[in-house]
Amino acid sequence: MKKFLSFSLAAVMICVFAMSPIIQVKAAEQNEAVVKSEAEDFVSEAEEQEPVENNESEVTEGENEGEEPEQEPEGSEEEKPESENKPELTYRVHVQSIGWQEECKEGEMAGTSGQSLRLEAMEIHLNNISEEQGTIEYTTHVQTYGWKDFVSNGEVSGTTGESKRLEAMKIRLTGQLAEEYDIYYRVHIQTYGWLDWACNGASAGSAGMGKRLEAMEIRLVKKGEDAPGSTDKPFMHYQVGYQTHSQYYGWQKQVYDDEVAGVVGEKKRLEAIKIVLPEQEYEGDIQYRVYLQTYGWQDWKKNGELAGLTGEGKRIEAIEIQLTGEMAEYYDVYYSVHMAKIGWCNYALNGETTGSMNLSKQIEAVKICLVKKGEEAPETEGRKFVEGYATQDFYYAGYIQDTGESGNVAQGEILGTVGQKKRLENIVLYLDRDSENKPEGSIRYATHLSGLGWQDEVEMGTISGSQDGSHGIEAIRISLSGDISRYYDVYYRTHVAKYGWLGWAKNGQDAGTTKNGYRMEAIQIKLVSKDAAAPGSNSNYYTEKKYRRYQNPGQYYQIQDSITLSGGGYTLSYGYEGVKVMKVIQKLGLGSGIGMGGAIYGHDVENAVARFQRKNGLSETGNVDLLTWLRLGFDELQWEQWGAYVSPIRVNDESTRSDHIEAMIDTAYSYLGTPYVIGASGPVGTGVDCSGLVMQGLYAAGMDISPINPVRHAQPGYEYESRNMWASSQFMHVSYAERQRGDLIFYQNSSGVVIHVAIYLGNDQVIESWPNEVVVWPIKNGSRSNIKGVVRPFV
Repeated sequence: MKKFLSFSLAAVMICVFAMSPIIQVKAAEQNEAVVKSEAEDFVSEAEEQEPVENNESEVTEGENEGEEPEQEPEGSEEEKPESENKPELTYRVHVQSIGWQEECKEGEMAGTSGQSLRLEAMEIHLNNISEEQGTIEYTTHVQTYGWKDFVSNGEVSGTTGESKRLEAMKIRLTGQLAEEYDIYYRVHIQTYGWLDWACNGASAGSAGMGKRLEAMEIRLVKKGEDAPGSTDKPFMHYQVGYQTHSQYYGWQKQVYDDEVAGVVGEKKRLEAIKIVLPEQEYEGDIQYRVYLQTYGWQDWKKNGELAGLTGEGKRIEAIEIQLTGEMAEYYDVYYSVHMAKIGWCNYALNGETTGSMNLSKQIEAVKICLVKKGEEAPETEGRKFVEGYATQDFYYAGYIQDTGESGNVAQGEILGTVGQKKRLENIVLYLDRDSENKPEGSIRYATHLSGLGWQDEVEMGTISGSQDGSHGIEAIRISLSGDISRYYDVYYRTHVAKYGWLGWAKNGQDAGTTKNGYRMEAIQIKLVSKDAAAPGSNSNYYTEKKYRRYQNPGQYYQIQDSITLSGGGYTLSYGYEGVKVMKVIQKLGLGSGIGMGGAIYGHDVENAVARFQRKNGLSETGNVDLLTWLRLGFDELQWEQWGAYVSPIRVNDESTRSDHIEAMIDTAYSYLGTPYVIGASGPVGTGVDCSGLVMQGLYAAGMDISPINPVRHAQPGYEYESRNMWASSQFMHVSYAERQRGDLIFYQNSSGVVIHVAIYLGNDQVIESWPNEVVVWPIKNGSRSNIKGVVRPFV
């Protein structure tokens, strides 16, 4: 019976240790009770049975004849190997506002959930082990401090009394324990909740994200057995961090993992950058270099070193980023830049160049991310780098009158001659694209030839102009097409006979002159990045006006080549004034018509004209039409001319400002002694009033100030054209103290209303028409001294 019981107990123990891991754990905890219970059952059964033991003994003896009986090991019921006793795992945490919590057993949650309270420290105990078996070690990632040193069984990791959050943890076993068990642990973190299980020293939680640990669980698992749950994502951290220095803003906050660093939409350049790997899984560096305005490519930087410059206002134009070591074996680095006037480029990869060179184009922002090899990656197809054209890539040539072929001229240089009066007869443009990184496209151009006009547009490499020497170029237009037009403007300016260099035209604008026969003598052409400064003002690059050595600024009355006036054949009726009215008054014996009120077509004139018409068999209207005018003894030329007289121009296109002033004054002097006739601006000797004299002086200097003119001046209500002259915005007003020869002096009445105008001669003398004739007088005298102000007709 004793031998049978011993054999049965041994079998029970073997069965226990062959059970599944979970049952095995429970068996280990209850082993002694189970063995005693089984033994009692077997004894009870043996007493109730009859001769089983004898039969069994006989069989046993027969089967094992000659063998020694098995001996039961001493102590087999009470002693087991020490490694078979599972260690006891407990832990506790220090929680914000609570302090140290009660100790938790394996698999229980330590901390809080849903209360937003941070873990600040922790202790882990591993009992029921000997020193020879090993121990448990752990560390925590603490706010501000980062990873702390590993501590072991029962020691505190973290801080208390400093209000510092735990952000991550690592736990590991040592010695024989590490060979027999895996230690699993998971954490509940701010925002994300429970993460997956970490194991054997791997990180659990987060780093660099500012997220607190709020709770944790730990489990000890026999080697080879399943993990407590998913192990996919136990730890959260940024893979790559980067910080940029932007124009105006300076250093901005560090961003991570494909976030935008820099400024978009404000045209602010990127000036410097730092890149780091916050939590590396593998050995290696992140390296980067930038192409910097003025300096070109800088040396490679790594792991948070500064690439670029601060304080010098230099833009980053291109960048390259790469990983080294094990990091490069497991990860790819992708990066995209936001370029001025282009926007976001597609991603570059592992050291590729992105951005631009030789385009003066600034990078304004950047995005960077790491992707594990084989995982889904950002789009890399399409343009991510643009290389600008070098000076020698664009050039042109042409044919010069009496000289011949010019040979190739690099962009920006002068094609043609200056000061030799030789016309440019044809031109051809070339662009060499020797790299696929340079923008594709073409240059198109057309020329305006003397006597022929605009020619058809041609592509680069084709001659435009005259090839037989019979015509010269007078104007040109040049434009870009294709992708090159996204990155460049084409600027060009011409040197034209009489005018010299005109302003810079661009992108298809006409440059030069037409309608005047002025030859183009030279040209400059430049390809200019849309991000670079223009070579000059984009204005005054084309004209159809005849050249003048002097001209007023555009906002003022312009000098004309010729001035004509129509409408002088108006019928005289009630209220009209002027030379024609004066002549009718004199003819009908109604007076001289000279002086302030002398040439007004009043009722007395109407009645006299009616009597004349009745007497001469004409329609009795009281108005003077052409037929009545002729019957009065005047001719048709006088009918038109005395109504719309314009003094001959005394200047030309070579006249200076001084020449124009003297032409006005000389004409005014020719009127000395001419009668003062109200509303009149007639030929010398007929009659003028003050504003009529000024009109004729301006006409002689090439200036037409219509609608202020002799035709309107004679009409009712326009006798004071001096007021309209003063009010015109096309005259430049100056102070009385600044008066110069050739200025107009305006006088006012006691109410401040303009009543008179005179031409200033200098030395406080004026020439004017004042009742009853044109005279030279002091600027102030007893007749008029209340000056309203000064106008400068020739600026």
